[in-house]
Amino acid sequence: MDTNNWGLPGGYMELGETFEETIQRELLEELSIYIEEIKLLHIFSGKKFYHEYPNGDQVNSVIAIYTAETYKGDIKVDHNEVKEARFFKLDSLPTERTKTTKNSLMHLNIDVNNRKTKTT
Repeated sequence: MDTNNWGLPGGYMELGETFEETIQRELLEELSIYIEEIKLLHIFSGKKFYHEYPNGDQVNSVIAIYTAETYKGDIKVDHNEVKEARFFKLDSLPTERTKTTKNSLMHLNIDVNNRKTKTT
């Protein structure tokens, strides 16, 4: 989904929106689903989340990762921002990931090389 290849789609916040409102809006726009109960897993920021785009734009991302167990609606990919949407178990995540996704997984103590989740 989007550029992060796992989890919920990424997106931009509208003025005045909370993280939770952004997630709900983006999921409706991009996948036609609604999630009622979401739980904050972690917020990422800092130098490891710096990215320079091919056009020269530079960003330091602030990434909020949430979990959800259920959703309402049938997934319908909009094909404008999302190419494909699938669910993955932690032990079977895709091997192709962006730098940001790799950093997020590392900070969550998910060993993607051995495909095991470490608990702390």
